[in-house]
This record gives sequence, C-alpha cells and structure tokens, in this order.
Amino acid sequence: MRDLMSGERKGVAPFLTICIATYERAEQLRRTVECILAQLPGPEVELLVVDGASRDHTAQVMESFVSRSRLVRYLRLASKGGVDNDFRKGLEDARGKYVWFFCDDDFLADTAVERVLDALHTHSPEVLIVNGEARDEKCGEVLNENLLRIRGCRIYAQDRQLEFFRDVVAYITYIGAVVIRRELWLQRPHQRYSGSELAHIGMIFHESLPGIAVVIGEPLVRLSQFSSQWSSRAFRIWMINWPGLIWSFDWIPERIRRAIVPRYPWRNIPKLIILRAVGDYDLEKYTTQVRPLEKNFLYRAVTRAVALIPRRPVRLLVLACYSMFLPGRKQRIFQLKRSRFAPGQE
Repeated sequence: MRDLMSGERKGVAPFLTICIATYERAEQLRRTVECILAQLPGPEVELLVVDGASRDHTAQVMESFVSRSRLVRYLRLASKGGVDNDFRKGLEDARGKYVWFFCDDDFLADTAVERVLDALHTHSPEVLIVNGEARDEKCGEVLNENLLRIRGCRIYAQDRQLEFFRDVVAYITYIGAVVIRRELWLQRPHQRYSGSELAHIGMIFHESLPGIAVVIGEPLVRLSQFSSQWSSRAFRIWMINWPGLIWSFDWIPERIRRAIVPRYPWRNIPKLIILRAVGDYDLEKYTTQVRPLEKNFLYRAVTRAVALIPRRPVRLLVLACYSMFLPGRKQRIFQLKRSRFAPGQE
C-alpha cells in the first residue's frame, strides 16, 4: 500500500479523522472531498481516503487534493479488500482519537464538522451518531429530510445501552452516520464481522459500550440513495447478512432483536414481493441464498413462487399501491421508478 501525504504534521495530532473508503468512483469522490475540505478547521481534523486499488483516475484526483492541502492523506491499497476491510485499514491508519466513517458520494450540511467536533469535545462519547437526510442519487431531490426520528442532542448513559441499540441500529446500516472512538474499535474482534458489509455495527454492538453514546438529531449528512454499486448485493446484505448480524448479539434481549428484524425475513411475503418488484429478488437469489437456509417446505415453495413472478407487472402493481396509499414513502417510490430491468427480469 502507498500513503501519499503533502508536508509533515509537526507537533499537532488530529483529534478527528474523516475516513472515506472508495473504489473506482473518482468523480463522485472529487465532489465529496471538495465538500469536506471546505469545512475542515485546521490540523484538528484530517481527511483520509482509502482506495481499494481503483483502476480509474482516482489516484490522480487524490494526488491533486494531497498537493493542495496538508489535511488530506491518500492510502492506496495493493488490492480491493471489500468495504469492511478497507474501512478497517483506514481506521488503523487514522491519527485521530475519533474516526468518522464517510461514503464517497455523500455530502455534509453546512457546519457539520463544527457540530461534530463540539459534541465530541463536550461529551467524550464512545460512539457519536449523526442524523442525515436522504436524497436522490445525485444528492438533489430530498426524499426523506430526517432519517433518524430524534430531535436535539440525545445522550445515552451506560444504563441506556438497549435503548441506544433500539433507536439507532437500523439507521446506522448507513456507515456515514458513525463516529467512533478509535481505541474502542481496536479492542473489538473485527474479523468476526468482516464480510457482512456491516462490520461497523458489529464493532459497536459486540458488547455493551464502556461509556456513553451520543446522537445528534439535526440532519448533518446528505445521503445519496440507491447507488448502483450496492444493487447486486442488496438481497444478501439485507435479508441474509443483516438478520445474521442482529441475531448474533446475544446480550440484546430476543424481543428487541425481533423488533429490529425477524430471524428469517424472507418469510415476510409482502416484503419479498416488493424486493421482486425493485429487482433485488429473483430465482438465482432464491436458489443460492434462501433455499439453503429455509428448512420449511411451505416457505420454500412460496418464496420460489415469488421469485418466478414476472417482474414488470408486479413492479407496476407495487408502484401503484405506494403512489395511491403511501404517497409519503418517497424513497420507495423513487426506488421503484428508477429500478431497471436486466435480461430475463421482465
């Protein structure tokens, strides 16, 4: 791996590292880095970009930023290690006491860095969660202006860990919401969760936090929704990896885990039909992902039948139902409208 850095940092260790993992998304990355750089206050915050051996012009984009600012570092890996491992390498290389994981196509609201720094200095939490708003894939139209239904700054003491889990765990599947104390991460077993594409959640909730957690209820991050880079893996992530992760937290009462996600979420047939409508579920996913885990003959038959429904009519039906009865669900309507047909899906 290669670490490119302009200038030496003498005498001042950053307090916060904003860490971006990227792979072959040079132009999206350029816009995101520009947005973050405009808010960096000085040597208290560094920006570290971890590149999983991109073959596009990511290296040239980052070298231009490194030459412009001493606050930017670029770590190019020898090979692509997957999102979990790339973020882990970034955290290990980070120089800040805290690490804010960030996505390469999202943006910060004005004063976001200032607000996060203030909360970290004031409360010294183990974990800080930043609220966000959902926008379309170009970060233009607002689809959900408040993803986390929390107002103000909420502090969770150690005796409120279950409440913290219940309030935030589904939301922080979006890694750009997470700021974590670096030493906490290093003390926990990353390898146990690596490959889930949700390892950061495993690291936070592996066991009860040793200190407080904080949530900033004001939306400070603008999320770009429905990026195509996740589409091929969406079913495995949300229907296989996600429930497997949640149900691995033995210290969380079963009733709370069940309220977050069922152990076998593909048994929710209306949800499975919606996934068929947007193109995230098909016969190949039934054969390779559902059938090996589903032991009940009836559920195997029904989930296979859903996989065989022609996608075009079910998409139109589901879109009509959302538009008529749930017009406020802009994110799902947007996803249905923008979903594309691959060969054999119609």
